[in-house]
Amino acid sequence: MKISISGVNRFSVHEWVLAIVLGLVVTVGLLVFSVPGLDPAQWQEASVAAGLVPPRDVFGGGWRYAVNGSVTVFGLVRTLRWLCSSAALVGGLCTILVFMITRQALGFLFRPAGEQFFWYTHVAPAFAAVAALLSATTAPAWRLAQSLTPELLHVFFILLAIHLWLRWLTVGGVERQLLLAAFCGALIADTFLAAPLPFVFYFGYRRFRALVHGGVFSGPHNTSRHRVLLRWFVGLVFVLAFAAVAALNGYVFDLLGGTAAYGLELADLPFRYLTGYGRVTLGLSSMAGWALGLGFGLFPLVLVAALFPFAVTDTKPIKFHLGVILVIAGVLAAIAAGAVPFLRHWTASRGAALVHSDLVLTLFSTCAAVAVALVAAAFTFECQRVYRSPELPAPHPAFRFLVPGIAGVLVLVAVCHTPSADAVAMQRLVRDALNETIRECGDAKWLFTDGRLDAGLRLAAAAARRDVRPLNMMSGANPLERTLRVREFPEEGPTRTRAEQGAAMLLKGWVEEEAPELKDAAIQLGFEFWRASGRDIPVVSGFVAREGLDEADAKRGIAVAEGLAEKVLALSKRAETCGASAGLDNAFSSVSWRISRMARQRGDKERADELDAANNALKRMMAALEYERQRAFLHFTPAEGLRDALRRADFGEARRYASNVLRQDPDDPGANFGMGMACLKDGDMENAERFLRRVLMRYPDEPAVLNNLSIICRKAKRYDEALELAQRAFDLMPNIPEIKQTLEDAQAKAP
Repeated sequence: MKISISGVNRFSVHEWVLAIVLGLVVTVGLLVFSVPGLDPAQWQEASVAAGLVPPRDVFGGGWRYAVNGSVTVFGLVRTLRWLCSSAALVGGLCTILVFMITRQALGFLFRPAGEQFFWYTHVAPAFAAVAALLSATTAPAWRLAQSLTPELLHVFFILLAIHLWLRWLTVGGVERQLLLAAFCGALIADTFLAAPLPFVFYFGYRRFRALVHGGVFSGPHNTSRHRVLLRWFVGLVFVLAFAAVAALNGYVFDLLGGTAAYGLELADLPFRYLTGYGRVTLGLSSMAGWALGLGFGLFPLVLVAALFPFAVTDTKPIKFHLGVILVIAGVLAAIAAGAVPFLRHWTASRGAALVHSDLVLTLFSTCAAVAVALVAAAFTFECQRVYRSPELPAPHPAFRFLVPGIAGVLVLVAVCHTPSADAVAMQRLVRDALNETIRECGDAKWLFTDGRLDAGLRLAAAAARRDVRPLNMMSGANPLERTLRVREFPEEGPTRTRAEQGAAMLLKGWVEEEAPELKDAAIQLGFEFWRASGRDIPVVSGFVAREGLDEADAKRGIAVAEGLAEKVLALSKRAETCGASAGLDNAFSSVSWRISRMARQRGDKERADELDAANNALKRMMAALEYERQRAFLHFTPAEGLRDALRRADFGEARRYASNVLRQDPDDPGANFGMGMACLKDGDMENAERFLRRVLMRYPDEPAVLNNLSIICRKAKRYDEALELAQRAFDLMPNIPEIKQTLEDAQAKAP
């Protein structure tokens, strides 16, 4: 029997109520159970939107423009709160859209026997609700809805476009056709992930028309409501929407300093736009992650949608081979949607994640959740063949328990993905560490860091109305990194030149020249410059060290750091299983590492070792480094490995190879130099001098050895000998700044 698709897919009042209730439940759940505050993964983008740093890419201009305006009008603190609260609302709207999409998909796929049928009024809404809740409570979707970001908006608009497409197929409407074209153009301009949408929509429409002409459905295609506009006109709307969003992205990129940071002209933006598509898309996932995501998430949905009309009939039971395929598809979808989380190692493991974007995982999980609902609905229909009708007997009693049972199990498993109290505690600990770091900086304008928490520090400083600017000691020659270093310095002069070379050179110059700017700086890295210059290290507090720090303030900072260290140790035991996002896990590990480094500078080696032993991210990194070292060790002979380590000035690695070389030749100059420099780095002056003097036995005029021996003698207060060695090194190589500096230091100490 033919049916009217427009009639089948018309939502009833109770379905609208159910969809709205689901959206409200998810919204309230996100507000109550979400990790408080901005996820660390969003720090960089929030810093860009607030105008604190230039953007790294062109995309997300509309979102950046809105957030930048909100920061200007309401301030950073209120804007961040607004981003977090509004994300819950968008998450609820996404849940409603998934309900509508699944409900309409079931309306397409079932072929009922009459206009009034029990499964359609009860089964379809029930499993649409299952898909909506399952997709909303999977881990990536929950993490994505922690704050309003371009990625969350992309998910929302992609779901909205799919919903509009389904409504257009069923009830027609020129306005839906034009709106759909505009959505596709705008989405593709903002994210390349939306690029497949027009092709999917086109082939889906062709498939639907084939079903209509084949007599399976009778639809509204011959009515005036469903008339198809001229293709050129629809294409024009698509192009205009694409151009509008692309222009907005380029304008905001230029407005926030992106073109200046990269040294680009406005004419370069189109090329930057095109290359940015590939760069951003490749950064979302590895190739293996794309393959697994498509295989576990999208493929089951396509497979079930293709087989559903053949599997569900009102005259015959499901064929055995179709039933087996549906079971396999359901299992794959359940794994991807999170119903079996321990099998989702490829997405859930933060240490070896193949998919790096919660946006991609959310889309995969949504596809999988809909596939789970369709599979369950197919088997529910198979178990219940008798429709509720005055002419037919009542359904089997077991039917009333089947749908609630399947729905309850899936929803219960999905709800278990909500963040735990440990994830909330981790977020608060990271926030407290950032605020304490800014407080300890006092009047300092600069903070030399390792770069891993810089975006969060900028936000914390701006929220506290403090002028603290992080300088990443690990930053390189990237145009954006160089811009961040030099933009606050005069156009000309030695300070500007050092800033262009790197933050390490900037700090080194300030320390050696005792520049007045140093009084406005605090450090978390770079203590070796003070040791090399023979000066006293600045006062070390809990998270920073700076000259002029009051002793009482330092003690207060140490007490705060000790309290946070206790929390870090307690949470580290459960960090791997608490459901924290990758960004939060990395920030938590960075805070642990920072507390450990500062404790080591204060001489609290026991506390530092305890924190390092509990730092899971540090252990993974060290294991990877050790693995690479072992591989290199197996491929190198001791002499080859020693030469490679000395070339890279990696004296810790040189020690490993030098010990084997010295067994064969105790006087080998390269091995003795490597051992001597490793001992010097460790502060073992006695053995450092012993090994370096062995080098002089074969090469008495080696400037590097003479220079380092002069430093050792000066620290041993043998000033006459230090001056003699430094003078010899200078006579051999007078143009080396380090040797010249050593001579000046030796002359200053000489009697």
